[in-house]
Amino acid sequence: MKILLTPKTFVMRKFLFPLLPNKCFYSIECKELLQSSQRNFFCFLSVKIFTLSALYEFLTVSFVFNLKHLNRLLSLNVIFKDLFTFILFALTLIINFVFSQNIIIHGNAHPVYLQNSDKVARLYTYSDFISQQEVLQDKDSLDNKGRFTLKLYTSQTQPVIIRIKNAVAKIYVDPPPQGIQEYIIKMYPPDSIQVNTNDIDLNAPVSILTNDSLELNTLIFEFNKIYNKYLDEALQKFLNRSVLFKKLDSILIDAKTTFKNVAHPYFQNYINYTIANINCNATRDKNTLANIFLMYKPVQSQNYEYMEFFNCFFKDYLIADITKQTNQTIYYVVNKSTNIQQLLNYIKDDKLLNSNDTLKELVLIQNLYHFYFNEKFNPYAVQILLEQLLNYSKIKANQKIIQNIIQEFNQLKQSMPAPDFVALTKDSTVFQLYSVQKLPIYLNFFSIKSPNSLKELKELQFIQKKFGHKVKLISVCIDEDFKEFKTFVKQHPEYNWLFLWNFQPHNDFSAKTKYNIKATPLFFLIDTQKTLLFSPAPAPSDGIYYQFQKMFNKRNPNRIAE
Repeated sequence: MKILLTPKTFVMRKFLFPLLPNKCFYSIECKELLQSSQRNFFCFLSVKIFTLSALYEFLTVSFVFNLKHLNRLLSLNVIFKDLFTFILFALTLIINFVFSQNIIIHGNAHPVYLQNSDKVARLYTYSDFISQQEVLQDKDSLDNKGRFTLKLYTSQTQPVIIRIKNAVAKIYVDPPPQGIQEYIIKMYPPDSIQVNTNDIDLNAPVSILTNDSLELNTLIFEFNKIYNKYLDEALQKFLNRSVLFKKLDSILIDAKTTFKNVAHPYFQNYINYTIANINCNATRDKNTLANIFLMYKPVQSQNYEYMEFFNCFFKDYLIADITKQTNQTIYYVVNKSTNIQQLLNYIKDDKLLNSNDTLKELVLIQNLYHFYFNEKFNPYAVQILLEQLLNYSKIKANQKIIQNIIQEFNQLKQSMPAPDFVALTKDSTVFQLYSVQKLPIYLNFFSIKSPNSLKELKELQFIQKKFGHKVKLISVCIDEDFKEFKTFVKQHPEYNWLFLWNFQPHNDFSAKTKYNIKATPLFFLIDTQKTLLFSPAPAPSDGIYYQFQKMFNKRNPNRIAE
């Protein structure tokens, strides 16, 4: 088995390591240090902690250093005539490196993956945990030994998905307060004879090499061992529901006791809402679950485990639970009235929903999303209600989820063609989007009347200064008054990128209509082939800078060009 090691210091990573054979990894032959993945109910994770003594005991290191690479390293003084120049160069690389991503995954795929025609590892995150659209963040080709590197910038702890063809692995990434968090993983083939079945996702076990017993994936693995212990006992005999619920309570108590000194907030929520989700799927009494896990608790729409429980608990909530309380049908409220205020009135007497406005909105979003795919509801009416809710909501996280859903409904999905449009410049000349050649486009829709839009325009100044020569920034004003638009552009000469005004051309739709803009600000990233790279794209305040850093940094030879 191969284990991949990266150098400990930044200088080694950045200067020495690229000069070594095989680019990024030492090759180390060893015995089976990482055990095969155990069966886990929620994660396909296998983590084996190692110590230096264990590593020394098990590893037989074979390392060949090519002298010509050493000569290249020693000849640096030919390139850098003085120390000051070298330091400036090093600082530039450091700044470039640190701000481009804060998560790096070094992977080694099992040899079976090299038999695929598609030898590419792809890294995805979820756009949100209601629509659960997968957003491609990075990709890398496997080298001849199955190695790959995937990079990501994130400001929050979250699960990420690694796909090689139809094999799917999941790990959790936990951004550090500063610097880079690196993960070293081995991806095994799925435990299935259907490994070559293209149209079925197959769970692939993944091992994570770490010496940190408090690393999140390690903690999750240890919790899953507690769960598996109780599950194995339960499978030995039939359990009625009351006994099952007692077992689940025992798991929660055991886990809380075992990990009482672990302060990791995400992990504590992982325990709580994993158990909550099992209880929900086992149809435990909803009042009990609501009192323990929901009532007067913070809403965590960006936490995967919380939202898995949320999606189970509130599935068809407006159909079943609210209908019982009101003796009205949700079908009339949605299909006939299509008025957000009537929908809010419909749920006004629900104690749980009215305990928290964020929760109430999130339940409406989730139920409306599923109504769209239910033949008993008019999808057009559902979309109207979501658009009204988008304008009604003051909660940014909820607004983003609604925007994701609306874009999904309108097929403005990642990798789809970006709609072309024409719009007016401040000089009343017609500009066509597809006239932009050889540059990706960062497309922004804004309103002068929107405070959030104006804040993002200020943030765009930095993006223009840093990447204006590599990406075309376009801001489209959707306000109705063209004179007001011209005045705004004239008053802000510091905004030195292209500003357009949305208008309705003859025999075609406007940009606002084609991109289905219901609220601002909204961003899209379009590649040079005029396909949507991100739809919607992160705003400047949400980290588009890091996407640009990743796009425009020099890639290693094994990486696929964007």
